[in-house]
Amino acid sequence: MMREKLARKKSDISVSITFLIITLVLCICGQPRKDSQKEEQITDWDNMCGGFEKFVNCPCPSETRAFLETLPRDRANKEKGGKDKFFKLMAGWGYNILSNEITSGNRPAIEAAFRLLNILEEESLHNICVDLSRLIRLNPQVFLELAYEYKDSHYIKGVSYPVSFFIPSYDQLWTAQLFELEMRLVALEQVDEDKLREVKTACVICLKDEVEKLKTYPQVRSFFSRVPQIKSTGKEVDELDREKAVRAGKAFFEYPSLENAEALRNTIPKTPEIPRTAFSPVDLESDYWILDYEALAGNKYAVEVVCRLLNFSDGIAGIMYEATLGNLIRVNPRLYLEVIKDYRGQPFVIESASGRGIEYNYYEDGIVCIFEARIQALQSVEDPDLLEIRDACIRYLRGDR
Repeated sequence: MMREKLARKKSDISVSITFLIITLVLCICGQPRKDSQKEEQITDWDNMCGGFEKFVNCPCPSETRAFLETLPRDRANKEKGGKDKFFKLMAGWGYNILSNEITSGNRPAIEAAFRLLNILEEESLHNICVDLSRLIRLNPQVFLELAYEYKDSHYIKGVSYPVSFFIPSYDQLWTAQLFELEMRLVALEQVDEDKLREVKTACVICLKDEVEKLKTYPQVRSFFSRVPQIKSTGKEVDELDREKAVRAGKAFFEYPSLENAEALRNTIPKTPEIPRTAFSPVDLESDYWILDYEALAGNKYAVEVVCRLLNFSDGIAGIMYEATLGNLIRVNPRLYLEVIKDYRGQPFVIESASGRGIEYNYYEDGIVCIFEARIQALQSVEDPDLLEIRDACIRYLRGDR
């Protein structure tokens, strides 16, 4: 009797072990490894083209997510369709809209940029790297979160984190590059999250290496050995002093600090001169983009410089300055309202809410999307002293003019 019970127990144990082994085998076979999943990814160029074209025509959240879903998470070994058309689209006006969405904090657009790092060929990568590098000052939290998510991707594993790239305006301006890199370091230090610490440290090391390299340049050493030539008087000017404004502009673009922005602002009258004259200490092909960078990064005096220069600008210059102010709404709606409130007596103020780049002339349906996004950003500001100007901007964006 005892032997029969023991035999039955052994049989039951054998059956259980066999069942467990079969279950484990089935689970392992039915669950592809990550390597297999990567091998199965396909770069479908035609599908990506269709998603991108829909996105640039209507860069709303749903179309951005739809475009993101057309992009493989990493570099795939298989591809189909024609890639030339996609590269041509990425080199055209449509890329400016993607760039604007990255800058404005559209998270699916930012994630799309991280995926594009693994898809585009080397010559097409620079713009993506620039936009992601710039994002560090604008939204360090989101940058690090997505850098963490894609830390094992083809580009980051093979090259590095895209943290130290610049637009062409910074070429040869070593002190301006140094300032920008130092501000990126400051922005990263504001993020304190255990999960992101390893990625943050890696990004900080990359930036510090570039900073130390720049500090060895003779031009940089010479710059910091000089006594600053431009100092802010702290006084408003009633008349434009063109010579002073040009000198202050040169100092600002060489080292775009808060103090240099204030000094430049104080050379430009707050109210328009009568009769109105045209003037700008800013080269629209190069200098403007540094001014735009600083305004969107939260330099209040740079924003004021843009506001004041609108009194002396028309044509393409006026369009570009208004585009900076309009884009600021989504990046920093409170700063936009604070500055605009102080300049409300000027005719351009409310109109700047609709400022946009000329790229939208090619994708007019996208204007509705960005206006809706700006309205949503403005509605997030509930400071009592800003409600009146906020609601006036919202009415203007809605067409109630």
